[in-house]
Amino acid sequence: MSADQNEIDPAKKWTVRQDKGGYFRKGGPYHRGQIDAANGRPRSPHYFHESAKITQVNMTKEQRDQYQAGFTDFQADQSEGRRA
Repeated sequence: MSADQNEIDPAKKWTVRQDKGGYFRKGGPYHRGQIDAANGRPRSPHYFHESAKITQVNMTKEQRDQYQAGFTDFQADQSEGRRA
């Protein structure tokens, strides 16, 4: 794996277009973190793969980190006034 597939660059926000490893896709860990934050839900790492919900106990550290980054990035964007 290349670095951009398994590391989150703290200097920039990730987007689905920058994803080369599949984790930032719709329903992936980063996206689910953003959605949970946007809907006011507590942090609860998970993502969906082929309609199956993958929970924290079955996620890799990378996937848990990506979920956390999505959640945190959304909150930071909110506090900076970037999202309604």
